[in-house]
Amino acid sequence: MVNSLTAQSLELYVAFYLTMKKLTIHFLLTLSFLTSCSGDIDINNLEAREHGLRYIKETNTLADGKVVRKIGGKVSESNNYKDGKMIGNWFQYGDKGEVVSHGFGTEIKKYEKSLNNFDLTYCILSIVEIKKDFGYATLYMDNPILFTDKEKIVRLAKEILSDYSDKYKIDNLLIFDNNHEYSVSKSATMGNNQSYDTIPNSTIKKIHIH
Repeated sequence: MVNSLTAQSLELYVAFYLTMKKLTIHFLLTLSFLTSCSGDIDINNLEAREHGLRYIKETNTLADGKVVRKIGGKVSESNNYKDGKMIGNWFQYGDKGEVVSHGFGTEIKKYEKSLNNFDLTYCILSIVEIKKDFGYATLYMDNPILFTDKEKIVRLAKEILSDYSDKYKIDNLLIFDNNHEYSVSKSATMGNNQSYDTIPNSTIKKIHIH
């Protein structure tokens, strides 16, 4: 009886030890990633999961804070993440550390009412400024149902371009996910007679609305 209890206790101890070891390794990896580069997170330590959210690899920790990409030991790009989403200012740098382009990411839930409460929870709008007189906008669309309703696509593009096109010199909005790329011109949002051009592609459905 004593030997049986001893063996059982040993098994429980080994299982507990292995579990704690695994948790400790994950904790140290997370701590290392979060504290490297003076608190910056290396983009190579992130992975995309459901809804396009970015996590620290091999953990359940959402990316939160400054994320950098390095080439040859130099920072070539820096982004801000919040709860796994790229929200806030981002910058791309040249060989000498100069800013070659910059922009920002923002959520778009405020447009849900104009789309009859269509869910835009994980959708992120990115505004890019190349020069003072040129910019472009992309919208990651996490809700694929939107791509089945061209009228709703145009309505959403109209709302977004109305808010950002004049200030950032944007004439088109690219709405995309892993299977679609819909480009909507500003002129298409100004009337009711849109044209739809399908661009042949073997894997991604591409449509230009103008």
